[in-house]
Parts: sequence; C-alpha cells; structure tokens
Amino acid sequence: MVRFNQILLLLLFPIFFSVEMALADTPEIINIGVLSHRGDNKTTAYWAGTAEYLSEEVAGKRFRVIPLDFDEIEPTIESKNIHFILVNSGIYVVMEVRHRISRIATLSRSIEDRHVNYFGGVIFTLKKRKDIQTLDDLKDKSFMAVDETSLGGFQMALRELQVAGIDPREDFSEITFGGIHDNVVMSVLSGKTDVGTIRTGILESMDANGLIDIQDFKIINEQTSDEFAEKHSTRLYPEWPFSKLQHTPNRLAEKVAVALMRMHEDHAISLDVDNKNKWSIPLEYQPVHELLKDMRLPPYENIGQFTLMDALEKYRYWILFSMVFMVVLLVLTMLVIRLNKALKISNQRLEQQHSLILDSVADGIYGVDLEGRSTFVNKAMEKITGWSASNIIGKNQHDLLHHTKENGDPNPRNECPVFKTFTDEKTRYIEDEIFWKNDGTSFPVEYTSTPLKDEAGITIGSVVIFRDISERKKAELNLQI
Repeated sequence: MVRFNQILLLLLFPIFFSVEMALADTPEIINIGVLSHRGDNKTTAYWAGTAEYLSEEVAGKRFRVIPLDFDEIEPTIESKNIHFILVNSGIYVVMEVRHRISRIATLSRSIEDRHVNYFGGVIFTLKKRKDIQTLDDLKDKSFMAVDETSLGGFQMALRELQVAGIDPREDFSEITFGGIHDNVVMSVLSGKTDVGTIRTGILESMDANGLIDIQDFKIINEQTSDEFAEKHSTRLYPEWPFSKLQHTPNRLAEKVAVALMRMHEDHAISLDVDNKNKWSIPLEYQPVHELLKDMRLPPYENIGQFTLMDALEKYRYWILFSMVFMVVLLVLTMLVIRLNKALKISNQRLEQQHSLILDSVADGIYGVDLEGRSTFVNKAMEKITGWSASNIIGKNQHDLLHHTKENGDPNPRNECPVFKTFTDEKTRYIEDEIFWKNDGTSFPVEYTSTPLKDEAGITIGSVVIFRDISERKKAELNLQI
C-alpha cells in the first residue's frame, strides 16, 4: 500500500508542478472602472488601447476596462472590485471626500493637433429654433441633461443657468436625463427635447463620425477661448483625473502614473485611432470644488448649516490648541525651508562641480543602469561618438555603441563586458574592441567598466571610461610595416 502511494505521488507530481507554474505565470488582473458616459461599448472600445498599453508597460499585470454607469460608481468603489477609476471631475471630488481616492494623472485630450486638460459644458438647440437665442429664452422649454452627477453634462450648465437667474426645476417645462451624451444629442435632433446640455467635444466627435451634422445645431451662451477650440457655453474645468483607490498599492500606482506620463499618440502600441489623448500631472481641482459649493451639490450639500459661532463654541479648546500648534509648526516649517534651501544650493554646486570635472576629461565617460540604459554622458563622449546626450540618455547603450563585433557578427548583450560588470560586480579593462558612432562607422577603443554603487553599497549600474585608440593602432601598424 505504501509503495502504491509513492508511485501515485510520482505520477501526480508533474501535473501539480505544471499547474503551479501556470498559476505563477498568470498576470494579475487590474480593473480600471471608467464612467460610461457614451455607452458601454464605446467606452470599452475607446479605452481598450490604454489598458493594453498599461498591460505592456507594467510587468506581471493585465489591465481591464470596466464600464460603469453613473449609479454604479460608488457601489463599485465600496466593493473594492476595481483598482483605478476614471470619472468626471465632479464625481472624483465626491469620491475623494467619501472614499479617499487620489488622483495620479489628469487627462489631456487632443483637439486640433493640440492637447488640453480642461473641458466645459455645451448648452445647445437646433439652429432652426429662432425662438431660442439666449439663456433667458430657455424658460418654459423642455430641457435634457445627461445625469444629475454629470459635471459636463449637467452641473456646469446648472451653474451658468443659476447666474442667469434660471431655476431648472421651476422655469423649464420639463427636465429629463438621457443617461449618455449621445442620447441627449439625438433627442434634441429629433425634436423630442427643445434644449440639451452635454460636455465639450461630443458634438465634434459625433460630427466627425458621421452621426450628425454639427451645422444643424447652435450653441446657447457660446464662449470663446484662444486656447480651447471646442464649442462651449460654460467656464472651463480640469479634465477627468485617473485615480487610485485607497486599497490599491502605492507602488503599483506609481508605475501606472509613470507609464501614463510616457504615453503618446505615436507609441508602438496600436491605440484606438480616436484616442490620441495624453496624460499630464494631476491638476488642481479647486474650480470643481467651488462649483459644487456654489450649487450646494455633494459633498457640499450641507454647507452653511453650521455657523462660525457654533464652531467656536463647540471647538474653542481645540481651536486654541490648533493655533498654538500651527504657530509652532510654522516656525519649524520656516526652519526646514531654510535648511532645504541651503541644501539645495549645496547640491547644485556639487552637481555643477561634478559636471565640470566630467566635461574636463578628454576620455569618454558614461553611466549605465541595471537595465543597460545610459544615465549620463560627458562632453568627450558626445564628441567622440557623435551621439548627443539627448539621443543616448535613457536608451540601451549596448544597442547604440556595442551591437556588432568587428567581424560583422552580432554582439550578444550577455557577452558585453559592461553588462557583466554590474552582473558580477567586477571591474574590467578591455584593451581592444570597437564602438559604433552615430554615423554608423566604428572605431577602436580601450575602456574600463567599473561597478557603480549607491550609498548603501548596492550596485546600481556601471561607469564606462573609454578612449579612441585609432591613432595608436595606426602607429602600431606603421611600425610593423
């Protein structure tokens, strides 16, 4: 019986091992919740390229787009079924307050070969409606918006209507919500609704895709801006932020943020042709906070119900303590600022001295990180090789300088002395090899490759010092003759 069990274990072991290896190689699914303001299919198609790009850039992860209706956003955040979320700026502000989500990038849309990270609202009707010319003419008309929580599709317009003295609940004959922007446009086009409001860019997008003729519409309360080409009726506000949920690891968020900043329309990945967006550093969303406060919308629906005197009476001791603490903190902050300023000046001087020393050396010098990418070069290196710092820093130095042997055979990376240096942490002196110039020609060199360590003594790359020995080899050849 014992022998039978041993044989059975031997037979099953390869199966268990294969399953374990397959599970280990399976990438982790990372869900990105995206507000489906134009329908699930369009949302998934529009952002699929971005998810694919992130899957390629962030090792071991596979990103997936999860379209969310307006009423699905908060329950999905609470369920922790998503790791990142892309919603309009108004919803972001509410979720930031309620669920402590945090923005890591701001959308920068492509408009007429320019990128803008602001958007607005559009109040529109049919051009043939001669009875509707201004905001005052909207009274007693039917009105359709996208959703009560849609910033560009309702809340922006609501603020402008309030400034004009119009109360949508009282002054419109009817107010309805279409759920997605395209529904609002088609409702106005068909005559079912007198006036609609949507976010900027929708009319232009639908016109470009042949869904409508933008000339059939006119904009109410149209605004102009030299830096913003799309038709709009409202003030402009920061674009949608890409945000991490509280449970999402900070390290993963950092990798995603870096990848988004590097993303551009001519990236090797096949992005959707309609999605030529970029990403900028996170903007300040104070204008959105101010809008929501003015309109008493969440999370400021109860603002003003607690007076200053109530606060002073209830929290007087805490306020006193806070004032003392703030004074102490201010003093400490000033000291820290002064120290940081002195440290910054000192670091700048050290960097300048470092650069002067490097550039004064006649030999070529460059640094390489553990991925084989160049981290710095000196002037002599640029002069000798023809590669400018901007063209080589961040690129794989082996692919640029050391890709081919003198006999024309490819030079494998794993045989490169520079690669071996930061692999086994041993200094190497190479007496006679070739490097390749920017113009495609080669030249003989001798060089040393030395491990580069950080403050903790950990190897972070290598430093290469090389010399063009063309003249020396000519002289040696002449002596042989």
